[in-house]
Amino acid sequence: MSPTHQTEDSLPFDIAIVGLGIVGIHQITREVEETIRRCGHTFVVDSGFGVVPYLEGICPEVTSLFSFNEKELRTAMSLGYVRSDGKTSFNDLQERAEIACQHAKTRGNETVIEWTEDLKHDPLVRIGGRCRKCDARITCSMPKKKAPAVLNFCPCCGESI
Repeated sequence: MSPTHQTEDSLPFDIAIVGLGIVGIHQITREVEETIRRCGHTFVVDSGFGVVPYLEGICPEVTSLFSFNEKELRTAMSLGYVRSDGKTSFNDLQERAEIACQHAKTRGNETVIEWTEDLKHDPLVRIGGRCRKCDARITCSMPKKKAPAVLNFCPCCGESI
């Protein structure tokens, strides 16, 4: 695929996916800005103030993925985090944050959970089954202490599993 807006220093593709990981446009690194500048088209997954206009100034074509058919899309998230004690390795901290995030997801959108030893002792377990009536395949994750041994009812049709 050749770039839509071919220039001497264009990238050999139309789209680069760049995880900005920023808070505001003032934190965009030179490398990310240069990659975006060299792309023919940038898709934006950031609703922060000023992001789209800023990118429109450095890229020929910018599309915000926060709207579809001129309707604004709503996004939500759950967050898990861990505080460093100065002794725990980065990998262990990352694993703990992931465990906290998984627990946050079980409680719904816009939930924030800090990792604690309690989460370590109540891991998430995956329970699944298949409904004989509607043939739905059901899989869910929940804290072990609250999990039933087996699923009893299909959430799709209400029949016993």
